[in-house]
Amino acid sequence: RYQWTQVAGPSASALANAATVTATASNLVAGIYDFELQVTDNSGATAKDAVRISVNPAAGTTRQLKVNVYSGSYPAGTGWNNWNVQSNLTLSNTKFADGSSSGITASLNISNAVADNGNGYPVTMCPVEVGRTTSYSTVARYLTVSGLDNSKKYELEIYSSRAGTGNTTRFSIGSTNINVVSSSNYGNKALFTNLTPGSGQIRVTIERLNTYNYINGFILTEIGTEAETPDANPRAAAGQDLQIQLPANSVQLNGAGSSDPDGSIASFKWTKISGPTQFTISNTTIANPVASGLVAGIYMFELSVTDNKGAIGRDTVNVTVNPASNQLPVANAGTDIVKTLPDNSVQLNGGASTDADGSIVSYQWSKLSGPSSFVINNAGIVNPVISNLSAGIYTIELTVTDDKGGTAKATVTITVNAAANQLPIANAGANQSINLPSNTATLNGSASSDPDGSIAGYQWRQVSGPATAVLNNATSAIASAANMIEGLYTFELLVRDNNNGEAKATVNITVNAPLLSEKLLKVNVYGGAYPAGSEWNNWNVQSNLTLSNTKYADGTPSPVTVTMNVSNAIADNGNNYPVTMCPAEVGRTTSYSTVARYVVLSGLDNTKRYQLEVYGSRNGTGNSTKFTVGSSSVTIGTDRNYANKAVFTNITPSSGQIRLIVERLNTYNYINGFVLTETGSEEALMAARSTQAQTATTGMTEKKSSKGELGTYPNPFRDNLDLQVSNDKTGVMKVTFINQNGKPVKYLQFVKEQGTFRKAISLEDLQPGVYFLQVQMQGWSKSEKVVKM
Repeated sequence: RYQWTQVAGPSASALANAATVTATASNLVAGIYDFELQVTDNSGATAKDAVRISVNPAAGTTRQLKVNVYSGSYPAGTGWNNWNVQSNLTLSNTKFADGSSSGITASLNISNAVADNGNGYPVTMCPVEVGRTTSYSTVARYLTVSGLDNSKKYELEIYSSRAGTGNTTRFSIGSTNINVVSSSNYGNKALFTNLTPGSGQIRVTIERLNTYNYINGFILTEIGTEAETPDANPRAAAGQDLQIQLPANSVQLNGAGSSDPDGSIASFKWTKISGPTQFTISNTTIANPVASGLVAGIYMFELSVTDNKGAIGRDTVNVTVNPASNQLPVANAGTDIVKTLPDNSVQLNGGASTDADGSIVSYQWSKLSGPSSFVINNAGIVNPVISNLSAGIYTIELTVTDDKGGTAKATVTITVNAAANQLPIANAGANQSINLPSNTATLNGSASSDPDGSIAGYQWRQVSGPATAVLNNATSAIASAANMIEGLYTFELLVRDNNNGEAKATVNITVNAPLLSEKLLKVNVYGGAYPAGSEWNNWNVQSNLTLSNTKYADGTPSPVTVTMNVSNAIADNGNNYPVTMCPAEVGRTTSYSTVARYVVLSGLDNTKRYQLEVYGSRNGTGNSTKFTVGSSSVTIGTDRNYANKAVFTNITPSSGQIRLIVERLNTYNYINGFVLTETGSEEALMAARSTQAQTATTGMTEKKSSKGELGTYPNPFRDNLDLQVSNDKTGVMKVTFINQNGKPVKYLQFVKEQGTFRKAISLEDLQPGVYFLQVQMQGWSKSEKVVKM
């Protein structure tokens, strides 16, 4: 079947008999029309071609391009191109007054603004809409009209008018100047005749003789010539149909035979119009691109060529991709082999070779590289023996052939080591002991060595203990054992040297039951923005003065409920507020009040002891807050308070409650948050820490400092430790905290002046446990054991 369609033209034509081999297009106007024909065969396949019809204006006629310069309001009527110079200084897609496409563009390099002369402005030289609005400028500028025919003559009529007085505009083309008094100009215009374009352009210089120059619009008249010869369509030639067979999956398309009888081919465009979805065209805009990535099936590619006058021609080519006739076999020469002299023979194994669509009918072994000394007893069987090997690396190739003649290759490497390799020495590290909830330990075999070579591989495995451990990086020198429970674990390290020698060593990891631990309830008081991290309960007191469903810092549920009777509002101390006593998010927001208030913590255990640490800080001046629990009170200067906090220790709840009173000493009182520590009885906690210290320090040597030279308080400590150094030294002082495994975990550096050095050190980031505190200066070093609770 046939189907004709108009795809381009200055107006819609009337197509008669569009579904027949011969159609008729009528109601044509001057301009260029493109019509496309699509034909469909009895199998549903389609092809396309195009024809161009040029309708020339009658000989000796004229065409006009009318342009109204405006700002988006008050457009001119039919036949005019309305040019909004406020939004775009270039006018394109223009039409002649008869509605046909002109191909002409206009551009201004400058437009200060557009002025409105008002409704009813009485111009007679042009339509009132054109006279109403005018583009003005205080500097000389240019109007450039492009896309003209150098073989034709043109007239240019320019309008310039502005309500007011005192301005004249000069229009110049070449050496011709025309002055127009723009002020209240109703009838005068600048008319240039017998113009010949240069390089398809006419350029007008617009100058002011007073303050401004103006342009309201213009009419360009094209003086008609004898009717031109219609442009002949180019002929697209997409080449002969192509056929390939997989695994070949690419072809070169050939449009080089395309031609144009009255001009030249300006551009090429390749597209796929049917066939499988998998394909790639290297460059769709050249004559001979490569289509690749093809799969089995029939592809139809269309070539569209455009000549130097815009006419289009089309052709198609079919590419048939046939499936592969035979699936090649898969050769398998076996795993690589390592031998040590005097053993100098191995049996090769090609038995794992396969053929998906048939069978293997022959095998052939050959040496690709390696020492010259070797013998293969029968190179044409599956499992020959290769002997008489010498020290070195052999690469042996297996070629298999299937029942359809397809072949495949694979190689196997035979490494023949020299005799008398000294075995490596495995070192799995020292035995370790950890306490739950810590359930991960590092396995370190990096001290392993090889006396006559190097360690080429590591392999860790568990040989005894509970079956819960998970080994990470088990083939590295340093591995880790995670997910351990209480019990004794033994891990074995196997090391292999560069000559394939092996050695083993073991390490024991003792996982102890958890020590008595504290429970921390952390509460951030905020207004809904800037919550603290996962360990914190974020309490939005703007929406609810009761905090329930609390959790401890370790994520377990807490029975504690917190209430506050008053919160005037929430203040924001700003991003990067430099608090050190608590996380930055807790320090950032604070609840404030002008009256005394209280915070009640309920659901506590009367048999336990608690510590309450309260934070109050505001980025302002003139305020202090008094915090009271029972008979103990702490007053904090809350103005830009970064480090000071109210700490209440050894608190016994009353009826399961602790009541915190918050009072102002000036205008406001503040509370940013708090941490409640459930310690159990002090005796039990200290006993647990003592046990921990005794266990952790087994095998460690503590260097006692001379009396008075190094002092710490308190010891044991919670978050802060006071350090005192008394010696005759001055200068840089390095402070190091070393854990029970001998690993430094925190470094500090200070400058000591003459006399006694005192410093309160914040150690909130240290985990509870036993540490050695080491202090070093030039010519002086002391250490002391400290315990963090």
